[in-house]
Amino acid sequence: GPVSASYAVGVCGFGRCGSSMVMAMLAAGGLVSVPGSSPRSHELDGEQALLDARPDGHAIKLLDHFVRLGLPPASGWRFVWMDRDPVQQAKSHAKLGALAGLDLGPVQQELFARSYMAERPTMLGQLRAVGPVLVLNYERVLAAPRKAARLLRREIWPALDVDAAVGAVHVRDASCAPDLAFELAEDGPF
Repeated sequence: GPVSASYAVGVCGFGRCGSSMVMAMLAAGGLVSVPGSSPRSHELDGEQALLDARPDGHAIKLLDHFVRLGLPPASGWRFVWMDRDPVQQAKSHAKLGALAGLDLGPVQQELFARSYMAERPTMLGQLRAVGPVLVLNYERVLAAPRKAARLLRREIWPALDVDAAVGAVHVRDASCAPDLAFELAEDGPF
């Protein structure tokens, strides 16, 4: 059976950073998501569920919510922070916003991209004050999934099955696709 850790693993970043893929890598490698998480997005439903979570021995997708909400209680933390090219990330955010009826044009996208870069140091500082942080880059994980899985095993969870984790990496181009085919695919991130 799965080997549990005595600490929690938080996967963080700004939305559309590749956090679902890293959560899938961890789950495939044997570190399951916190109970109650969606099997596709690995997210908990609502802020209260996040606050009530007991993440010890599990991975939990936190994105940037921890700034507003704080961290759920755990005996210890290790974090994965996901970076992505901010322009592509903002495009992905806008594409998803359009699904909700929001028109996030080039000006809003540039503001998103700038805010990621401006807020990143503060977020990383807050995480590093709590536990070790492994910074991964979405584009590099796509290009070298085995290297990323080995880093996850070395820095985050020593029992990680590297081969299984590699199998969960998306086979795709790192740029934001113009449509939602990837996101809405049966094995997509949500």
